[in-house]
Amino acid sequence: MFSLDSIVVGRFPRVTVAAIFGLFALSGLAASQQASAPNTGDTDEYKISVDVGLVILPVTVTNRKGEFVPNLALTNFQVFEAGHPQQITLFHPEDVPVTVGLVVDNSGSMGAKRSEVVAASLAFVRSSNPGDEMFVVNFNQRVSVDLPPSLPFTSDLEQLRGALSTNRSVGNTALYDGIAVALEHLKAGSRERKALIVVTDGGDNASHMKFQELLKTAQSSNAIIIPLAFLTPTTQVRIPKHSGGSLR
Repeated sequence: MFSLDSIVVGRFPRVTVAAIFGLFALSGLAASQQASAPNTGDTDEYKISVDVGLVILPVTVTNRKGEFVPNLALTNFQVFEAGHPQQITLFHPEDVPVTVGLVVDNSGSMGAKRSEVVAASLAFVRSSNPGDEMFVVNFNQRVSVDLPPSLPFTSDLEQLRGALSTNRSVGNTALYDGIAVALEHLKAGSRERKALIVVTDGGDNASHMKFQELLKTAQSSNAIIIPLAFLTPTTQVRIPKHSGGSLR
């Protein structure tokens, strides 16, 4: 069985798991609201609004060799929220084009890791759906979107290589500002599904934006945020993933 903690991110997305939290309780609430509404004989006067928490989790599963695991079924997955198992009601394998932002830490501490980060990012690009559209946000104490202004998105490997290699590793870490700029840029993407791959090795120490403010921004977007962190045992990085949280 795979839990979300055991899923390794590779090509994104390959398998989509949709978990509906509290569906039956909300459906019961709707029925109660309808039953208690006054019966005036005019159905146009009825208006019922129900907020159902539909959470879509695009995931990819690879083995220890980094190879994709095919032919997975609903029974291969488990979803937990705060340690509690959640019911998976929809499951659909697919590989649809997405808008993806590569958000890369260029602070001084990343200097020795730069070649690995660029190589891994380009490997991700090569394995992606040809219809994906991508962009690069580099950050240290400053943030930049490093494709040409006339080219907000691309799937061209060499253009992305240039954007990933344009900056030196120097300065502090404005992690929250970098993610905020990338979330704003995502809005211009033409693909229905959107994601950020955030690569960093340390906590924020230079952003103007506060974590709680960024968390609200991330939660109001429809983006999946996937952190890839180079961490020491004592490093703590807080990144607002799909529903917020911290990565240790």
